[in-house]
Amino acid sequence: IDPPKAWPIVGSAIEMSVAVSQTRPVSVQSASSESQRGRLLLEARWSSLAAACSHGAGLKGAAGAGIATGLGLAIGLEALPFEAAIGAGLALEFVLTPEDGRRARAYGLALATTAFAAFFIQTPPERWGVSVCDALGANLALALVVAGAGLYGAGRLTCGRSWRWRAGAIGATGVLALVAYLISRPACIHGVFAEVDPRLRPFWFDHISELEPLLTLFKHRAAEALGVILAAALGLGACVRLAIIRRCDRFVIGLAGVCIALALLVGAAAERMSLYVLWFAPAPIIAVLALAAEPGPL
Repeated sequence: IDPPKAWPIVGSAIEMSVAVSQTRPVSVQSASSESQRGRLLLEARWSSLAAACSHGAGLKGAAGAGIATGLGLAIGLEALPFEAAIGAGLALEFVLTPEDGRRARAYGLALATTAFAAFFIQTPPERWGVSVCDALGANLALALVVAGAGLYGAGRLTCGRSWRWRAGAIGATGVLALVAYLISRPACIHGVFAEVDPRLRPFWFDHISELEPLLTLFKHRAAEALGVILAAALGLGACVRLAIIRRCDRFVIGLAGVCIALALLVGAAAERMSLYVLWFAPAPIIAVLALAAEPGPL
């Protein structure tokens, strides 16, 4: 197998082993936190799968990324920054190298249909009209459908035009999706915790350890914090090296680097999000190691 093409597959296998290794029996007292941890692992898995699929050959890779994104957001919104980065990466790819627009259309159609189906399957009928900030509510489902349909339309209508037309269509799609998300719940502009009761913050919410900055982690688990930072540094270094030697698709490497940097950034604000570094970083590191094993200079 060609190492540059195989790294998402190998990286995904490593990531699945990490998820299995962190699965263990829990007590009644820790069941809630372990449930949250399990959901976080699932969200990380779907977001990394979306990133791996986003560069796949032809339409299957783009459609796989759309499906993985829709299912990941149905599980929870903690991975939203990464899903957004992956979608933005595919949109940027269409603007810069449109070809016939089929990949953009495949991703948009898959995202819209998956989000639409997931919303109606998992949401009770009496809550179909309810908009929320911390789950796949009516507002987010509508925004994803608008974004997916808009990208599909842009891929069909502007693929033969200049990059300005394509950029304008993508920009308009983003604005419409944002309006669709906020129009029924403007408070959601402040994030997934926008609707937390302010009375809970002083004695509970502001003291949740998983939501404290990564620097706070140094006080209690310094080795773990250093491991996260080291993994991010190695992952970003591997992305730079792969870009220099030009052995991998630059879109893939750029997207991997963005996801690693974004994971470190959001992890600095809430230490539980630093887990995503450990999901995105292994793949480019494995690619560099695989290339190093080949005969000749790296």
